[in-house]
Amino acid sequence: MAGMLSVVRGVWIAPLLFLSLAFDVSGESDQPIYTDSLQNGWQNWGWTSINYGNTTVVHSGALSISVTITNGWQAIYIAHAAFDSSPYASLKFWMNGGAAGGQQLQIQGHAGGVSQTAVALTPPVANTWTLYTVSLASIGVANRPDMDGFWIQGVNTSQPTFYLDDITLMAGSNAPPATNTPVAIFVDARLNRHPISLLIYGVAFAGSASQLSDLNCPVHRSGGNSETRYNWALNAHNHAADWYFESIDDGSATPAATADSFVATSKSGGAEPMLTIPMIGWAPKLGPNRGKLASYSIAKYGPQTGNDGQWMPDAGNGISSTNGNKPITWNDPNDANFATNSAFQRAFVEHLTNRLGFSTNGGVRYYLMDNEHSL
Repeated sequence: MAGMLSVVRGVWIAPLLFLSLAFDVSGESDQPIYTDSLQNGWQNWGWTSINYGNTTVVHSGALSISVTITNGWQAIYIAHAAFDSSPYASLKFWMNGGAAGGQQLQIQGHAGGVSQTAVALTPPVANTWTLYTVSLASIGVANRPDMDGFWIQGVNTSQPTFYLDDITLMAGSNAPPATNTPVAIFVDARLNRHPISLLIYGVAFAGSASQLSDLNCPVHRSGGNSETRYNWALNAHNHAADWYFESIDDGSATPAATADSFVATSKSGGAEPMLTIPMIGWAPKLGPNRGKLASYSIAKYGPQTGNDGQWMPDAGNGISSTNGNKPITWNDPNDANFATNSAFQRAFVEHLTNRLGFSTNGGVRYYLMDNEHSL
């Protein structure tokens, strides 16, 4: 490799850069996806309760994956940077139905950033490991230049805990023949250069303005599950499943104090703040003297599979331990929250513009409509 590569304010500069290499192209072999941990660049993008280090029910090795689906259509989603799937023919994995068995599940391919065909899986047997082999063609990702993952998803309702192990992408008839042909690749970094937007670089919830300044960070995001239920008027959050669905005082009783402090920290660190505007239609409320409130009181809704034993023992996790470990769906959402509307959130934005001015005059430029609500 000749020349040097550097970045100055988002512009790639390569006065004389090229890369020359030669290598053999050979046939693909099976690719492990999970063997005691995710392998070969595969990543956990699931949206349910998943433990990739389970030790209690294992097919081989020391660990397996436990999956508990608490709401309809949650899934274990194993993702990868887009790749050419043509050398592979099928997906092989072992599944155990756990103590209950009979889970209603489907597997779905993902390619080009879009979910593909869904295929129903035979319900796993209780306390038994069963081998599943699913062709890539059946889930719509065979011979794709942009396969980027797959998920195993609950159908319609919650599903009791099941286990996965030894997940492998199997080479097969789709694979091109091995050629062992030397290939030379030349990269001229001087071609098609263009500026990179500085706004693609950012962090969420930096600890201080100095950290933002040290990182030279252009944008600073207030994101995370609890931002879906921020009550700017009370200055409180409900922390959802991250912390037992508790509504908790942010410290200051000044309206929007947390948001105002976030904006001030961002500006002091030279970053543009990105504030989340809740859209869920509910906001947290507080008890007497700004006390915490539980969405799933154990005293009210009975024993649950987990609780905040350290700080608020009455706050449960919303999963009944006397009803087959199923979600509590009969609770009153007004226990720790109250219904809101767009007028309540409009007043939040008006508070910000009244205090800081419009975006053209130094106010907040970027608003996020809720926290990853499309998930």
